[in-house]
Amino acid sequence: MQPVTTNTNIPVHLFQTKQFKTTAVIMQCRAPLSEHTAAGRALLARVLKKGSLRYPSQSHIKEKLDDLYGASFNVDVGKRGNYHVMSFRMEFVNEQFLPAQEDLFAEATAFLAEMVHAPLAEGRAFNSKIVEEEKRTLVQKINTIYDEKDRYANMRLVQEMCSAEAYSVHPLGDAHQMEALDEQKLYDVYEQFLAEDAIDVYVVGDVGSYDVEAVTGPFPERSPLPPVEDGSERPPRVRYVEEADDIHQGKLQLGYRTPVTQDDPQFAAMQVTNGLFGGFPHSKLFQEVREKRSLAYYAASRYESQKGLVMVMTGIEKGQYEQVKTVIGEQLQALQQEAVSEELLAQTKRMLINQIRETTDAPGGLAALHFQGKMAGRVRPIETWIEEIEQVSAEDVLACANSIVLDTVFFLHGKEDKDAETTV
Repeated sequence: MQPVTTNTNIPVHLFQTKQFKTTAVIMQCRAPLSEHTAAGRALLARVLKKGSLRYPSQSHIKEKLDDLYGASFNVDVGKRGNYHVMSFRMEFVNEQFLPAQEDLFAEATAFLAEMVHAPLAEGRAFNSKIVEEEKRTLVQKINTIYDEKDRYANMRLVQEMCSAEAYSVHPLGDAHQMEALDEQKLYDVYEQFLAEDAIDVYVVGDVGSYDVEAVTGPFPERSPLPPVEDGSERPPRVRYVEEADDIHQGKLQLGYRTPVTQDDPQFAAMQVTNGLFGGFPHSKLFQEVREKRSLAYYAASRYESQKGLVMVMTGIEKGQYEQVKTVIGEQLQALQQEAVSEELLAQTKRMLINQIRETTDAPGGLAALHFQGKMAGRVRPIETWIEEIEQVSAEDVLACANSIVLDTVFFLHGKEDKDAETTV
């Protein structure tokens, strides 16, 4: 399914479908990912959803959403490749299922417009109490990453691997920069968002008309976003980074690079390759590292298609570092040298296709897949994407596997684990 796109100052993409009993209006706003702006944008997202001039409190917002037959509204942030994305989501029941004729679409989009364009501010400053409350919440969330060692290890891997790249920045930013924000500085962030973000609006549902001018109209004319200086290069040698902490289970993570990204003709083949490497329970990492050799509590890989990264995540016992690192390398080498069986290839394709279909079972999923493709520079219709996966051959997997090169190894281990030493 492909949307109908209205190419105006702000593109509006309509997924006209009877698949859902709700209608979703989703606004995706992106800016170059930067250590100087991530914290401010993360804070802005939380402050904007806390109130507006017409709905100055959470109770006012809840009352309005209840009036809209239990509509939902949310704002959050994330990163997609080298971009920081602020997402506004509004979902409400389709008017066809209401007991009486009512233009719920217009009411819902008017509410969304109010939350975006009429924030709870006085002059050029947000409400100081809300700003301070949300700062505390976000600083706590940032600090919590350190306590969740799997997330922390992955964050550190990315920071080391992509140290010269925008992708190294966490979407919530830095706690120190968060602390430095106040109500006036945050309003500057808001004005920059209004003036500069690249914005796409998605409407998903069985709608007769989809006038979102209330949301898009107040934005000034857009200029194209400047390209993000990537700086991604393969290092002359593999980087090994080690940290000690008060933990019992070691976190060994390996970062690889591949030139195959989402806009590449071999994108589907790389998805299949990652699925065979560590993406599913039947993958080499899960079966060899965890199941057969019992070397890890978990072992999996993830393909970051916007950046061309493959990341391996494992939880291991002390003293198993060298053996696990070696076995992981052997599993990739096997994919690089041996044609995968037709049975495993078919199983991986089925699971990937099921993932795509499950994603499109929600309005937000349809919009997200299209938006990711647009950012990557190539939008694949869902059925085309599925056909590309089905056509992946064992030879394609060999080619993709051979494009994967180790970049960085990060090991987080207990302070007493002196036997878990790295070898460069």
